[in-house]
Amino acid sequence: MEGFFRKRNFAATTVVVVVLMLTLACEVRLSYSFTFGALDALVGHDNWLVAMMAIRIALMVAVVVLWIANRTRGLHAAIVALTAFLTLGVAVSTAALVEALVGPIFKAADFFILDVVLLSVSNVLSFSLWYWIIDPPGIRPGERDDDDWELLFPQRIRKEDAGWIPGYIEYLYVSFVVSFTFGPADVMPLSRRAKVLIMLQVSMSLVIIAVLAANIITALDPG
Repeated sequence: MEGFFRKRNFAATTVVVVVLMLTLACEVRLSYSFTFGALDALVGHDNWLVAMMAIRIALMVAVVVLWIANRTRGLHAAIVALTAFLTLGVAVSTAALVEALVGPIFKAADFFILDVVLLSVSNVLSFSLWYWIIDPPGIRPGERDDDDWELLFPQRIRKEDAGWIPGYIEYLYVSFVVSFTFGPADVMPLSRRAKVLIMLQVSMSLVIIAVLAANIITALDPG
């Protein structure tokens, strides 16, 4: 068993697979809420939501199979594809909740609270993977060691931290801070795609937290 995990780079790809599973679990619950659950009366039963859920589940199965088979290149491509669909899922779910907010929110406000929490968790987890994927050495250590950094961590410019390499916790921290403070804080984006990712995450977070949460609080306590 120890050799099994060692061959699959336990410190990187296994963590990615686990995070993808957690993100998918949140989004499956959201998709179920929109298509079959309490929010169905608000946003309607749409086949495209079911199709998106099916695609994400299929990609998750592909990731697990490729991880077990130790197919590195195919696994990386599947991880990027699934992360893209999970991020798209966050965007679609956010848009669906916004659409629902213009309807009879007072009759369904209690259902929105859990969905906002799940959206926030999905947002943080999916973007944490993006930051890890794009920033060298990425999720495949040894292949991009000489590439330019895309995120500037404080440890990368301190002499006493020479040779320091960020792990998933660092990228989770970046994503969490960006999501809840609407900015990169102490970790600066260096590349254009890192800046675009941060702008996208901040945009989603503003809608999820500022708009949705504020409306839900108002609906629950109109006085």
